[in-house]
Amino acid sequence: MLKLGIDDPLDAASVHGACGAWGVIYVGLMANQDFIKEAYTFANPTGGLFQEGKGDLLANGILGIVVISAWTIGLMGIFFFILSKLNMLRIPEEEEEMGLDISHHGGHAYETEEDLKEPSDVEAVKVQED
Repeated sequence: MLKLGIDDPLDAASVHGACGAWGVIYVGLMANQDFIKEAYTFANPTGGLFQEGKGDLLANGILGIVVISAWTIGLMGIFFFILSKLNMLRIPEEEEEMGLDISHHGGHAYETEEDLKEPSDVEAVKVQED
């Protein structure tokens, strides 16, 4: 994602996108026809490529991945473009460095040893001035 210039701090694309796509492809490769018959009630289920030697399930899975990817990229592209034009996509750099916990919630999310220390005279004066 970094090479594409996409900010994905939680690696959601890797976890949900790539792993989800691999799950669909794996079913198309390894599905057992008997298990598919138990799960679905259509007339002639096909097994995976390595189990039954047919690529129907794999082809349908790949088509599904392409359609879902196109829908998601198209819809989210429009959404993020609008947010970008309205300056609602990013927060100011200073606020990002400070952390949203402080600016939006008035404190740190986690207390550290530094937070528990008594403030110095300079820090106490800063707090009183604010």
